[in-house]
This record gives sequence, C-alpha cells and structure tokens, in this order.
Amino acid sequence: MNDTNLTDLNGNVPMSLYRFYLVCYDIENNKLRKQFYGNLKDLGLMPIQKSVFWGQLNKAEFKSLQRLAKGKLDPKTDKCFWMATDLTVAQLRKGVGYQLLNYVSADGYYCL
Repeated sequence: MNDTNLTDLNGNVPMSLYRFYLVCYDIENNKLRKQFYGNLKDLGLMPIQKSVFWGQLNKAEFKSLQRLAKGKLDPKTDKCFWMATDLTVAQLRKGVGYQLLNYVSADGYYCL
C-alpha cells in the first residue's frame, strides 16, 4: 500500500506513522555481524545487499535501531549509519537485481 494513495475525508494525505530507512553497516566480528543482521530483520527491515537494509520503521522502532547500534557495536572497529529515505520499491526495481523484490509495506499490524 502506498501512503500517497490514501486520503482522509477532506482529500488530504495523512501523515504516515512510518518512514523508509536505509541502514548500512560494516561489522568486524562475524558472530556480532550475524546477530545484528537478525536484529535488523526482527525490526522489519529487509536486506537489499549483504550489509544494507531498507524498510519502514515507526518512531519506536527507529529508536530501537539507534539503541541497538550504539549499544552493541564497537566504534573503534565497526561502522553503521542509517538515514531516512524516499527510496521506493518502484525505484529499487529499476536497479539491477531488484526486479523481483517482494516488499510488504508496514501497516501498523503484526502478523503472528
């Protein structure tokens, strides 16, 4: 679902609870790198390259990402950055190797 297609009764586009983020990292320790990879997937981000994740996070999930990175990673040996992005599924699919990308947009509901 694309938030730009949703409108309220007045025809205004509501502010989304979610934003797209791009997260990139370089972690020296193999065990920590695998654990961090799993943590990012648990937040609902999807790997689009080996050390690059992308997806939608709400404010609480974004704060969890920040705490996770700052709490687990060693700034002397590891690197991680994140940024809000307007990169869409359609834009990703224009790149090489992303034509079959299957991404389900966050809607605020959890599937168990």
